[in-house]
Parts: sequence; structure tokens; C-alpha cells
Amino acid sequence: MNQSPFTPGPTISFTLGATQTISLGTGAGTSGTPQVVLSNGSTICFIKFGSSSVTAAVTDFPILANATICLTPPVGTTSLAAVGTAGTLYATVGHGLLG
Repeated sequence: MNQSPFTPGPTISFTLGATQTISLGTGAGTSGTPQVVLSNGSTICFIKFGSSSVTAAVTDFPILANATICLTPPVGTTSLAAVGTAGTLYATVGHGLLG
């Protein structure tokens, strides 16, 4: 099986605080196995994939402080919601394998 290296798209950032939702653009949630690379700042945050109305809570998927992870969003995903106490979360949608 031929594997392509990770090809990043634009990076989206937002300041953590109350739950916020950002659009991941047209690359996420489609066939072709897109990934989202998430780089978190100095405090833990929690994320959830979904539609434009998705919200995140402290019971959702945690991203530890100073962590960078790569996730494959479910098919149909258009947005990412995050909640945390402070800091910035960066999200980069792309295709291929990371690392």
C-alpha cells in the first residue's frame, strides 16, 4: 500500500476559555482519510468533533498541556469544538501520514 507523507492545509487557532467552535473547512470529514493535527498550549483542553452546532465539555476528549496529537475526524465532521481554561489550541487539517 502506497502511503503519502502528511500534507498540511491552513492552521486554525483559537483562544481557549468558554467552549468555542471552529470550522475545519472542506478537508475534514471527507473520504481520503483526512487528519487533524492539534497542538495545545500550557493547560489541558477538551475537544469534540461534529457539525457547526457541536460544543465541547470537560467530559469530552482531553488534550494534555503542551501536547501535539494527530486525529482522524469521523466522516461528516465539519467543525471542532474545544473548551479549556486558558491558552491557545492550533488545528491543522491535512492528508497523508504524519511521522
